[in-house]
Amino acid sequence: MSNSKNRVKNIVKSVRHYQEEFEKENKTSKYMTDSCNTLTNNEHKRLNVIVDTKTGELLSKPKCSYRYYTQLMENYRSGIKALGFKHHAIERNIKSFLRKYGIKNKELFKKIDSSLAIEKLRENIILLRADTITGSEFRSDLLSLRIEHHAFYMFEPKGAVKDWIRDDDKKQLNKKLHSQILVNPEWVKSLSHDLLTKKSPSTSELCIGIAIATGRRLTEIMKTAKLKVVDDETLLFSGQLKTKNRHLFEDITSYKIPSMIKAEIVVKALNKIRNDTSKDLLKYNDVLGEPVECTVSEGDVKDYDHNRAVQKKYESTINRAVRSLLQNGNFSLKACRALYTEVTYEEHAKDGEARSAYRHRVLGHSLIETQLHYESFKIDKTINSIKLIEEEKTEQNSDQQQALVDYLTLADSIVNCYARAPKIAIMHAWLKNEVSNGLLIEKITPSYIRRHCLIDGKQLNLNTIKKYVEEFIKLSQYTPPKPKDKKPESKKAQEIYDLEVKIEEMQTRVTDISDEREGLDDELVQLKERIEEVEEEDEELELEQESLNDELEDMQFKLSELETELEAEQAKKENGQKNEIAEPELQWPDADDIDIQAKKDGKMWHVWSSVNGKTFEQWTGGRKTLAIKELRNYYRKSVAKLVN
Repeated sequence: MSNSKNRVKNIVKSVRHYQEEFEKENKTSKYMTDSCNTLTNNEHKRLNVIVDTKTGELLSKPKCSYRYYTQLMENYRSGIKALGFKHHAIERNIKSFLRKYGIKNKELFKKIDSSLAIEKLRENIILLRADTITGSEFRSDLLSLRIEHHAFYMFEPKGAVKDWIRDDDKKQLNKKLHSQILVNPEWVKSLSHDLLTKKSPSTSELCIGIAIATGRRLTEIMKTAKLKVVDDETLLFSGQLKTKNRHLFEDITSYKIPSMIKAEIVVKALNKIRNDTSKDLLKYNDVLGEPVECTVSEGDVKDYDHNRAVQKKYESTINRAVRSLLQNGNFSLKACRALYTEVTYEEHAKDGEARSAYRHRVLGHSLIETQLHYESFKIDKTINSIKLIEEEKTEQNSDQQQALVDYLTLADSIVNCYARAPKIAIMHAWLKNEVSNGLLIEKITPSYIRRHCLIDGKQLNLNTIKKYVEEFIKLSQYTPPKPKDKKPESKKAQEIYDLEVKIEEMQTRVTDISDEREGLDDELVQLKERIEEVEEEDEELELEQESLNDELEDMQFKLSELETELEAEQAKKENGQKNEIAEPELQWPDADDIDIQAKKDGKMWHVWSSVNGKTFEQWTGGRKTLAIKELRNYYRKSVAKLVN
């Protein structure tokens, strides 16, 4: 897309040019630093990410979300890194580091050598870092050692943005930890079994069933995972993604994992989903920004861009299916991994094995922070299926919420009388109930309603929801009562309050954008299906048209023959019966026996035949065969007139 903010290809092209100029023209270090600084400054200006050079404070509102900006920067850095260029001052940087630490550790001279290939240098630094002490000066200097191309470091995401994301992640994690998801283990097992033993399961159903039964990630299920039956309750798994330093330790040892349902069923389901999707087409850009088109099965297991393309192709559809199955808009496929560990823990944990240790063993998590995201799931055999309980709700002014409920109630009569779309009445009742339970007006958007208001496990049409919001409840016309919040006591407190409001607005918008993109995905699928139908219809009409053209040509020729015969009969009647038949001076061959020449003349066919010294010729449009038939007919008419 020409308007895409992702310019990996352009950035890589510029960096490659700088490097070639630097090497060819023997440019100074200043040329390289100035060129890279200009490149990164222009890119940040394009994205409107401007920071105070002294304080690091963000001075502008970026043209994209903080998370998308960070992803862009990481994409640029990955592309630059893939070029394999060393830093223009790598020798000087390494010599300075070795002067400081090489005396005490002679092995450093072998491991950190500027003449080594850049890939080997990267691996050696990772291995050295693994043995360093956190907080030590050596570790700090090692991490600060610049061996990559200068542009790689210039595209480091701004600190203010990284701090915001870090704080937001903590808030989201805290929200998860203050909510509980109660789940009936037997219901979960039955759900997985039913999905994987259906007569004609969809790709989404197979993927969800396998995720619940094994705890594997989406891309592992669709591409990299290999499962072998050990016994009815155990599988041997290999092909794990997200392994730390996976480019160093490529051969990850396979390990045993519990199978929530009979292992043989899971393996058969995995084989089926691979057979069904292996030829699905992927279109994406590689690490250098170059377009790639291949199938799901063609990518290498360690190809990060191909793996990400697999994730992107199926993620939206499968997450919608998860929300439908679990009857809640808060869930995604990731929830299936948490369901897996919680349900299988009691039966498969080793003696004395804590839940965190169990998760580490069966999921492969290496960080305790990663496992905290799974703490909210709890076993409860008293409920029928699964239930979300928020223990800590945001404190809201009850008058504010009641005022909004009263406003929504004004639309009751028009909603209930609208018989064309009975689902609008269900949606209306749902929204009033949600507002009564604390849903803020800032969160009420068509995309939010679409994601969270599920009717019979299915999402509503986005256009229907927009019609409800804009024409039935007319939400934009609602004026809330003035809040009675206490004013901030100081200027600093006011700044904090204003910033929190902006952050909340941005978080809501980010969620809305994600949901709206899912809606577009739905529409795109429908359009693709319609395109296929149109192509089939066009092909059928083309075949029918060709058949009719051939039939029409034959009928037109037969008509010409009949007209010729009719003219001959009329000529005989006009001349009367001759008593004496004179011998013709010339013998005229039958029209089918004459030799005809044909030559293309522009868009016409020039056809002619010389018989008894006389030339018969015509210029006719259309096909060559039709032109020849027309000349034979013309010859037949002409000879008839000559004879008579």
